[in-house]
Amino acid sequence: MTVAAPRMGAPLGEGMWGGYPCEGVWVDDYEEPVFGRWGRGCVGGLRAHGLEFPVGVGEMEGSIWLFGAAGSVAGLMTGWERYCWFRKAVDLAFNNVDSIRRVVWNEWTVQMVREVCCDWGCRKKFLGEAGSSSSGKSDAGALVGLMLYWARPHETWVLVLSDTKSGARQRVWKSVTELWAQAERMGCPGVLVDSYGKIRGVNKLGKQTNNSGFELLAAGVDDADSACDRLKGIKNPQVVVLADEHTELGEGVFKTAYDNLTVNDRVFYIGMANPNLLSDSFASLCEPQAGWQSIDEGCYRWRTNYGWAVRFNAERSPRITQPNGEDFHWQPDKEYCNNISEKRGGVKSRGYYRFVKAWWCPEGAPNSIYSEVEMMNSVALHMQEPDWDSPPTRLGSLDPAFSRGGDRNQAAVALLGKVAGRTHLHIALETTIQDDVMDKVTPLTHQIVRRWRDIMRDDWMVGPGKAIMDGSGGGMVVGDIVAVEWSPAVTKVNFKAKASGRTMQFRGEETGFYNKNSEMWIQPKQFIRGNQISGISKETMAEMVGREFHKKEGRLLRVQDKEEAKSANGGKSPDRADNVIMLVEHAINLGLLVSEEIKMVAKTANKGWSKFRELRQLTTVRGRKFR
Repeated sequence: MTVAAPRMGAPLGEGMWGGYPCEGVWVDDYEEPVFGRWGRGCVGGLRAHGLEFPVGVGEMEGSIWLFGAAGSVAGLMTGWERYCWFRKAVDLAFNNVDSIRRVVWNEWTVQMVREVCCDWGCRKKFLGEAGSSSSGKSDAGALVGLMLYWARPHETWVLVLSDTKSGARQRVWKSVTELWAQAERMGCPGVLVDSYGKIRGVNKLGKQTNNSGFELLAAGVDDADSACDRLKGIKNPQVVVLADEHTELGEGVFKTAYDNLTVNDRVFYIGMANPNLLSDSFASLCEPQAGWQSIDEGCYRWRTNYGWAVRFNAERSPRITQPNGEDFHWQPDKEYCNNISEKRGGVKSRGYYRFVKAWWCPEGAPNSIYSEVEMMNSVALHMQEPDWDSPPTRLGSLDPAFSRGGDRNQAAVALLGKVAGRTHLHIALETTIQDDVMDKVTPLTHQIVRRWRDIMRDDWMVGPGKAIMDGSGGGMVVGDIVAVEWSPAVTKVNFKAKASGRTMQFRGEETGFYNKNSEMWIQPKQFIRGNQISGISKETMAEMVGREFHKKEGRLLRVQDKEEAKSANGGKSPDRADNVIMLVEHAINLGLLVSEEIKMVAKTANKGWSKFRELRQLTTVRGRKFR
């Protein structure tokens, strides 16, 4: 039900509330809330905070109003008091005897809720929640979004964002619908249309409307443009955004949300993720106001450029630290932390930092092939085409979805030439090739091959001799079709083949490669360090940084195979990165890309050899002279 606004009454006495030690500042000590007492007004309605509710309004409805709507009455209550009413409303709505969906309180859930309730001194709240796996981020976010809607159902729009709708249905949207089932039983207005990913809200008359409610929105890389367009059109007095898997959101989604949604009167933006890269949108949301150098992994709450960020480290999970920890059986325990350490390469690995410590991995993680700082300190992320000494050569690549468990039919184009006398490779195009669902005649593989051929040949003027594709596994079949539809001159590379015999300087030693996959994945490193590769997108960099050395170390350099990499990265295939490493491989084989780093090593070695020969000659002359 929608609660009528209460009338002002005489002020209540003091001493009714448990105190909030420092408004707007999180205190680690877990405190049970001390709730205010409900009184009775002169006409028999509930009374609290000097406000008298109409007769017939129950404690649950009154608590919801005091949490969500009373903020419009200036100076009515503190953030701590708002949290207390939130807690009371939730317990009455969800933790009653007949509830079909209970809310279990623990230290982490309390902190997530208190951050939304506390007074930040503004009506636009942007909160970053960096949490380990199973920390309860999605569930707490869904609870907050639902309660904010329940308090103002006719003017609240809740957007639920994730990389894909299917993924959200397993996480945050699942929590929304489960909580909704109980809230609806308790009188929360609206209608769930789950097949469309919506909850239709109500207007001031209690009638269904499309102007309030909930909406599930895919906002990953492939859906970024449509998500941005939708965000631009949201105009409501109160807007709540639950952005799950924030690290996977497409380019521009967060910026569009910030630029466009802040024109609304009240905004609650909650971004949730396992921290990954300092260059992704979640890191932008969580970047400290004083810069990353101002905090370290000992910090658990800090002010950001947009609001606040909080962190939930699995090593300090309530399941581990609380005496009744097993009441929170879904949260990570010590066994979980140990398993991640074993599977991800130790407590200093990128995976351990991401899924356990909920912190951005320090550079120099022992099992990482590439690092963000390495790329950001080079020209790798420079998207502008360089000034060529002469017109560059064009190379093309294809990583078909049929090879080695890929997710997409991903293609790329590179420009290759000289910049200031040094060979240089620039990624000019990254594109996903879609099949034509309306074409019921042409086989899918032929559709993909023809579209790739047309992009290479007609759009970018790439000759077949300058094109390379993944011919591993199912890619062999695609390679045969390429030979028929375009040309047999296209190079097919087998990632599972033996290494070519090349070596590289690695940690001060000349080292070989375990297989072709390892060779191709590691060899671009020297060109990145030498500022000879540019045009790498943030999405591609994320795939490259996510690939790790194989956990079994040996005499030869070895990296994870594609299946292992997918498993370690939530099932996502590094198809963009595969295209980059194929283009580098093709450029090397064509003799058009020469490592400046190797040239420098060779030059240094030659100088050293020359000095050694001079010394030997001098010794020999002296020896003869004194014999």
